Amino acid sequence: METKDIPVDNKSDDNKKEDITVDTGDSKEVEQNQGDETEVKIEVLVTKELEKENLEKKEVEQEVKEEQKVKEEQEVREEQKVEEEREEKEIKEEQEVKEEPKKENQKIHNNQNKKELNDASTGEEMQNHKAVFILSYLGILFFLPLIVCPNSKPGRFHANQGLVLFLAAIGGEIVQIILEMILPLSFLGFLSFIFSIYGLAIFVLMVIGMINASKGEQNPLPVIGEIQIIK
Repeated sequence: METKDIPVDNKSDDNKKEDITVDTGDSKEVEQNQGDETEVKIEVLVTKELEKENLEKKEVEQEVKEEQKVKEEQEVREEQKVEEEREEKEIKEEQEVKEEPKKENQKIHNNQNKKELNDASTGEEMQNHKAVFILSYLGILFFLPLIVCPNSKPGRFHANQGLVLFLAAIGGEIVQIILEMILPLSFLGFLSFIFSIYGLAIFVLMVIGMINASKGEQNPLPVIGEIQIIK
């Protein structure tokens, strides 16, 4: 039995090795290309993010600038408004200062005219009702001016003076009677002397009031004239 040698194709094995080597090199190159593409994409994304952040930052800065500008304009308007109000106030104060003497003079003039009219009216009333005013100092007749001229200021003045004088006289008599009842007889002489002087004082006050009324004057009686009952 003959034995045959089978030739081995070494060439084909080498080719296979070469093909494996080529395939391995191609896969590495593909992987490297893919890695480069990934890096490029990442760089692009990072660049876009940075651009977006920069854009947002610029927008925020622009908004802040606009708000600051609006605020500054508002402050300027407020300052202008305050300045205008201050100027208006100063002008108004200057006008008031200029007009104050005129108003004061006008007030004095009006008061003088009013006083002259009142004096004329009072003088006329005093002349027309002089007798009534004089009689108002005679004791119980104090009420006559209130009947004849109830709205007259001089009439009410003299009626009040007559009433106060009348009450003072009545009060003195009442006190005298009470003291005469309480004190012993040895004091009656002295008591009569004191109240005689008191009665004389009342008479003097009555005469003074009548003289004032006859002259058309409204002078309060001494001591008791400041007491006001009839207003």
